[in-house]
Amino acid sequence: MNVKDFFQLKKMYEETPIPHKVIKLSEMSYIGDNVFNVKGKEVLASENIERKLDKLVGISQNQREWVQNASDKNGLKNFRNYMQIAYDMHANQEIVLIADANEHKIVDVIPLKEEYLAHSVFFKIVEIFMDNSGYYLTDTFFNSSLLSDNLTLYLQSPSEEIIEIADNEVFLPNGIFMRWNFGEIEVGNFFTRLACMNGAIERSSNTKARIHSFNDKMMQQFLGTTQDVIEQGFIRYSEKVLFAMKNKVSLSELQFAYKTLQNTGLQDHLAEEIIPYNETLDKARLQGLPEKTINLHKYLIATNFNMWNIYNRLTTFVSHNEIWDKTDTKRQKVLASASTLLNKKPDIKQFMQII
Repeated sequence: MNVKDFFQLKKMYEETPIPHKVIKLSEMSYIGDNVFNVKGKEVLASENIERKLDKLVGISQNQREWVQNASDKNGLKNFRNYMQIAYDMHANQEIVLIADANEHKIVDVIPLKEEYLAHSVFFKIVEIFMDNSGYYLTDTFFNSSLLSDNLTLYLQSPSEEIIEIADNEVFLPNGIFMRWNFGEIEVGNFFTRLACMNGAIERSSNTKARIHSFNDKMMQQFLGTTQDVIEQGFIRYSEKVLFAMKNKVSLSELQFAYKTLQNTGLQDHLAEEIIPYNETLDKARLQGLPEKTINLHKYLIATNFNMWNIYNRLTTFVSHNEIWDKTDTKRQKVLASASTLLNKKPDIKQFMQII
C-alpha cells in the first residue's frame, strides 16, 4: 500500500457519509422488542443494542433475567429506563447512534467519553503523523458497509529492521496502528512476526494511548506519545514474549482464548481445533477433580500450553484463515484478546499441575 491508497480510503469515507446522530442518553428510552423512542420518534434497533445499553448503565445479565422473570415486559422496560435515567443524571452521557440507511434501523451505539470525533479528524492526525515520521500505510481494517465500530490503519517505519529475540522468533519491530471509532482514537504498537520462510506473517498489536477530544494541545501530546511507543514498544514486547514462552496457561486463560473465538460466531468445533479447551477440561475431569472444584479454581489449574503457544494459535488463525474477509473487524477483536492474554499478569505462579 502507499500514499495513494491512504487518500483513496480518506476519499471513500468523505463520499460515503455514515448515518449517525449524537444525542444525550436521556433523549432515548426503551419501548420494547428492539424498539426505542429517540427524541420523540419510534426507531427500530438491532438485537445487540439492548445489551449494549444495559452494559453502559450497569445492568447485568443476572439482573435483567431476574426482572424479566419477576415481572412482565413492562417491568423490564421500566427497569431499563429507570436505570438509564439514573445513570444519565450522574454521567450526563452523550452517545452516537449508528444507523443502517438500507434497513432503517440503529445498528450500533457508542458512548462518548468527551466528544464526537469525525473521521476527518482521524485522517488529519494520521496524515500529520505520516508527514512527520515518514511512516507509510501497510494495511487497513474496516467493514465494507462502513458501519463497523472502528477503522484501523497499520503504518510501518521506512527503515525496516529484522530482530530475532529467540530461536526462530524473528520480527519486524516498530509498526504503529491507529484506530478510530467515532468517540475515540487509539494508538499502539504492532509487531510483524515472520512466521515461516515462505513469507507468511503474523501481526501482534498493543494499545498504548487513547484520545477522546481534539485540540492543538491534545494533538501534540498524542504525537509525543506515539514517539514513545515507537522507541520503547518493542523492547517491552520482547520481554513479554520471552516470559510467555515459559509461563503456563491456566484452564481459565485457555477458556478465555476459546470464548474469544466463540464470540466471533466461529463454529464450536473450529474453535476447539484452534484452542482445545473442552479436551483439556475433560482431562481435568479424568484426574478425579470434582466439577465444583474445577469451576471454582480454573485459574489455579495449569494446562500443557504456554502463553506464547496460545497467543500464536490465535494470531496465526487471524492471519491465515479464509473464513472472514481480509478487512473483517473480527480479526481485530481476536488480536485484541490475544494481546490481553499476553499482557496480563499470569493467573498465579504456583499452579495445580493435574493435566
